Amino acid sequence: MSGTTTAGRTGPTGARRPGTASAPWRNWAGNVSSRPVREESPASAEELAEVVRRAAEDGLRVKTVGTGHSFTAIAATDGVLVRPGLLTGIRRVDRESMTVTVESGTPLKRLNVALAREGLSLTNMGDIMEQTVAGAVSTGTHGTGRDSASIAAQIRGLELVTADGRLLTCSEKENPEIFAAARIGLGALGVITAITFAVEPVFLLTAREEPMSFDRVTAEFDALHAENEHFEFYWFPHTDNCNTKRNNRSAGPAAPLGRVGGWIEDELLSNGVFQLACSLGRAVPPVIPALAKVSSRA
Repeated sequence: MSGTTTAGRTGPTGARRPGTASAPWRNWAGNVSSRPVREESPASAEELAEVVRRAAEDGLRVKTVGTGHSFTAIAATDGVLVRPGLLTGIRRVDRESMTVTVESGTPLKRLNVALAREGLSLTNMGDIMEQTVAGAVSTGTHGTGRDSASIAAQIRGLELVTADGRLLTCSEKENPEIFAAARIGLGALGVITAITFAVEPVFLLTAREEPMSFDRVTAEFDALHAENEHFEFYWFPHTDNCNTKRNNRSAGPAAPLGRVGGWIEDELLSNGVFQLACSLGRAVPPVIPALAKVSSRA
């Protein structure tokens, strides 16, 4: 990411000074960039409301970005770019209603760790843990699941700052129409400051990954979907090969990959080597079919 200057600084007189942007912003994939007039990093919902009001006074649009994990230009702006990096952490855990309220800038990976310490878990999520909770729900992050809905469906309440700088709370009972739209709102209804999720006791999944031919996947897809809580597959172009993934709840005991084995599987092969193969294919397109065949066998 490009460098940022934290907003909300206080000068000798105590007056608040706006943040500034000295370099273009780029998304995680590097395919989108923009140059905002300024960047802001509010540390509270009240500070965020002030940022929005000041932007309105200056005639500037406001967009917020977490880790920039979207491939689209949804966070690109020539106005005010809000970074929620200081809006993090769990506000409260309600074991009676089985909900957790979390600040909008909290990365999913940190939320998962914090919930696990409480013996709790989200019901479902995507396969990327880098996003902020607000970014993941606002852009429709879904994950797989025969019976499990998307992460947005697990929301029980939202707090957001509207375009006029008001702090609004909504749920199925409070401002229900706004709640229904804001759960995957793409930022159109305001900047989310906190989310209340439904949670459940922490559980285990048994993961099974194996290669399978494209013809077999398509022929048996209905059965594979019906027999597994989570099923997905990836087809390798220029081949008849697919990689299938099945995840099902398990009584345990927990048997995760070892640290070395996990690093080799997830970082070295799935990320490092595959990224090199993709980079080579981009640089030399004629080798793509051969790379796909090798990758699919691995």
